[in-house]
Amino acid sequence: MSTVQRIKRFFLDESGNTGDVTGTGDAFDFHKQPVFVLGCLGIRDENAFDAFFADVKARHRLQGAEVKSDAAWKKPAFYMDLLIEIERLDLPLLLEVVDKRFFIAAQMVNTLILRPRGGDQDHGAPLAFIRNAIAEYITEMLPDACLDAYVAACAKADGTAILRVYEVLFDALDAEGEEGFPGFVRMVTVDARDAFLEAGPDNTAVVQARLPIPDPNHFGKLVWMLPHLSSLTNLYARLNTYTGGRLNDVTLVHDKQQEFEDILRTNKAAAEGLAAQGVEMTYGPANYVFRERADLTFVHSERSAGVQAIDVIAGYAMRLVVNRTTPGAEPRRDGDWQLRRLLDQDARVRGLGTNFVMTTAALRALDVADAPDPFLLPW
Repeated sequence: MSTVQRIKRFFLDESGNTGDVTGTGDAFDFHKQPVFVLGCLGIRDENAFDAFFADVKARHRLQGAEVKSDAAWKKPAFYMDLLIEIERLDLPLLLEVVDKRFFIAAQMVNTLILRPRGGDQDHGAPLAFIRNAIAEYITEMLPDACLDAYVAACAKADGTAILRVYEVLFDALDAEGEEGFPGFVRMVTVDARDAFLEAGPDNTAVVQARLPIPDPNHFGKLVWMLPHLSSLTNLYARLNTYTGGRLNDVTLVHDKQQEFEDILRTNKAAAEGLAAQGVEMTYGPANYVFRERADLTFVHSERSAGVQAIDVIAGYAMRLVVNRTTPGAEPRRDGDWQLRRLLDQDARVRGLGTNFVMTTAALRALDVADAPDPFLLPW
C-alpha cells in the first residue's frame, strides 16, 4: 500500500438486500431489487472523516442523523462530492455487485449440474469458467421455469423435487437443439442426473448434498441462498490481498444486521478455516488463504459516518447498475461519471474496485466486459 498510515478500520453496508433469493418476486424481479451490492470503505482518520461528512451533508441540505442512499440518489452532487473526497484521501473502496437471477443459476450449476468432485480441479480456473458459462446460459437463454423448479426444490428438499428440476432443464434444452453449447449443457446435465439416480433420490444425505446448505437466521428460519454470504467472504478475501495478509489488527464495521449477524460471523470463520483444511484458493484478486483474522463488529448506521458513506455508495451503485441493465430504461445521464468511477477496474490487482457476479451480457450493458462470449467457444 502507498498510504503513510495503514488503514485498520473498514466500513461495510449493502443495498438491494431482500434476504435470501428464494423470494424471487414477480417474474424474478426480486421485488424490484434484482441487484445486490455490498460495499466496503477503509477510513484512515475517522474524526476527520466524520467532520467532512457532517459538512458535506450540511452543504447539500441533507437533514437528520442518517443519510440514506435513496436521498443521495436524488442529489447526485452530494454523491459526487463524497467520491471525490474518498479519491483525494486515497481511501480503499471495494464493491461486490451480484445479479440475483444469475446467482440462483450459479447455485444450480454448482449443486445439480457440475458438482464438486474433490481435488484441486474443483477450484481451478478451467472448471470455474465452464460453470460460469453454464450459469450464464441458464440466466440469459432458458425460461424462468428452470429457476422456479430449482427454488421449489430448495423449499421442498426432496428427491422428487430435484428430479423435477432435471426434467424442466431437459425440456428447455431440447427446445434449444442438440448442437453447440446447448448440447454440451445437456450432456453434463444428463451425467449429473444419472449420478443422482444412482446415488439414491430417496437418500436424505444425497438430497442434501445437491442443494445449497441452508443457514438458520437469528429467528430460527432457514435461509437458503443469501448473496450477502458469498459477497462478504469474497470481499474479505480481497481485503486479505489488499492488506498483504495483515488482518490481526483490522476491524470490519458492518451495519447492524440482527437477522443475519450470526450467519455472517459463521461464514467468515468458515472462510478463514479453509487454509487449515489444506484448501488454498485464490480467485483473481481474492485470496482465501487467511493467515490472520480481522474482527467483525456491528453498529447502528446512524452512529457511524463510515457506514452511512458506504451505504450511500452501495445504494448508488445498485441503482446505476439496475438502470443500465434494464431493457428500455431511460439511462441516468447524470450518473455517467460516477458509474465510471465505481466500475473502474484498474485497482483490481490490489483487491480494490468492483467484483461482478453477473452475465457477460449484463457487463456489456455496463460497458465493462472484455471477455469473449462463452457460448461461441468450440464446445
